[in-house]
Amino acid sequence: MARVAELTGLSRGMCNYHFETKEQVMIDVLKMIYEEHEAIWKSVIDDATKSPAEKISELVEVLLSKPFATEETLSIWQAYWGVPQYRQMYLKICTEGDRAYEDSIEELLSLLAKGQHEIKGIPIKELSVAFTGIIDGMHTEYLIAPGRLSSKNAIKACYVYLASFFPEFEPFVEKDG
Repeated sequence: MARVAELTGLSRGMCNYHFETKEQVMIDVLKMIYEEHEAIWKSVIDDATKSPAEKISELVEVLLSKPFATEETLSIWQAYWGVPQYRQMYLKICTEGDRAYEDSIEELLSLLAKGQHEIKGIPIKELSVAFTGIIDGMHTEYLIAPGRLSSKNAIKACYVYLASFFPEFEPFVEKDG
């Protein structure tokens, strides 16, 4: 806790008062970041004024740009995925919300598929898993190779993927900016 206090600029007593253990700090940070992510995607999904394609486009833009896609946030996020001692914590806190997010993406893609259960031989469920994997992969790329992939081109790559299955995304591929 001494190191946490030093890094945050708080007194050790203040840290001990608010957090019993370093693990509690980690849990609270994960919950805070996860709640931010959940609020973002839920607000986009719940917007009844937008079409499914517009909702997916907004998700792409928001999740791959600042203020969400910052080195600080993504570093913390990735630590929970990759560090064995925190992976179980991530699964315990986030699995239910992750499934809801993936189900929401699948539902939007299903609406775009207009009754088809697969496109180009790939089930809609797997298209949605691949899509969310692309976003996660872009986040990883931002961290392991800072500056090598711009947010603009990460977003465009998502649109190229989506347009290969759904023509509604062609205008987003062509969009400059």
